[in-house]
Formats: sequence, structure tokens, C-alpha cells
Amino acid sequence: MIPTTQFKTTRIAVHFLAPLAKADVAARTLLTSVLETASRKYPTQSELSAYLEALFGASFGIGVGKEGRMHRVTASMNLLSDQLAQSDLLAQGMAFLKQVLFNPLMVNDRFDEAIFFLVNNTI
Repeated sequence: MIPTTQFKTTRIAVHFLAPLAKADVAARTLLTSVLETASRKYPTQSELSAYLEALFGASFGIGVGKEGRMHRVTASMNLLSDQLAQSDLLAQGMAFLKQVLFNPLMVNDRFDEAIFFLVNNTI
């Protein structure tokens, strides 16, 4: 973390790197979309969006990319700075990312079928 009062926003980025393998590309792409759509605490897109709006219109996304022989999954979030918001948005943003990444919406130890099929049909 690089503390500063110079900027009006705070950006959080979490990167996961793994060797690039053709067999994993589609699964990781689908996984990012499923994680970005819902979680255990925010089981619908509406609830997830409403929480981001409550954080002064924070934005959030998860994507994949290729760098040489490495495959990168990145979860990122942009928030209003704590100083401008006069609130601890950074801590709330970190908690949100932890929730989304580590507590996906699962039913019987599987991704929720409604979310999975919704995402699968839009990719």
C-alpha cells in the first residue's frame, strides 16, 4: 500500500498468477464472470450493485489476461478516498473483495446454477 492524500480515489488490485495452459483459460474466464456476478453475502447482481452504490459509487471487476507464459486473474476495485468520503471506505472495500473472492454463491458445493447459466450464456 502506498499512502497518499494526492488522489481523490483509491484503487485496490489483487493479482493471481499461474502458468498459462489452454485447458484452464475458459474455466478461469467463466470463473471471473461468476465471481463478479454474485457472492454468498450478495446473492444477486442487484444486491451487489446496491452495496457498491452505498460505497459512494465504487466500481468492481474481475478479469483475465495473458502475459507471456503467465495467465493473470485480476480483481480490482475503485473507491472514493477515505479523506473525501470521511469514512473508512478502504477497509470496507477490502472486506468486500475478500467476501467476493472467498465466499462465492454456492448451492450444494457447486456454483449456483442460475448464476452459472446466466454467465455462461452471456460470454
